[in-house]
Amino acid sequence: LICGGVVAQNAPAVLGIASSGAGGAVSSKVLLTKIITSVLLLHTLGFLVGYIAPKFGFKYTEKQSRTISIETGMQNSALAVVLARSIANADPIASLPGALSATAHSCLGSILAAYW
Repeated sequence: LICGGVVAQNAPAVLGIASSGAGGAVSSKVLLTKIITSVLLLHTLGFLVGYIAPKFGFKYTEKQSRTISIETGMQNSALAVVLARSIANADPIASLPGALSATAHSCLGSILAAYW
């Protein structure tokens, strides 16, 4: 619900031209590409490092390493949305990465858990 509301609130900016922090304009395609790439890298690296470090660095069991991987990869992105929205005079689009991240980590974490 929160993610859908944030995306809906930012739909005009995402579909059209979004303002950048530098005072210029950035195309919605560039904006979405940057956000999606960042979100996917954040969670992919979280899952990967969350598995490799315990498994090979600390010699945890397979089950423990997988659990740590899922917990590390599924960061609390909803908190990012709440914090971005709590800042006075913040551009509403500031909460969009957190909303997309919450959706992505839920999907990626579920896929990984089902695979394992």
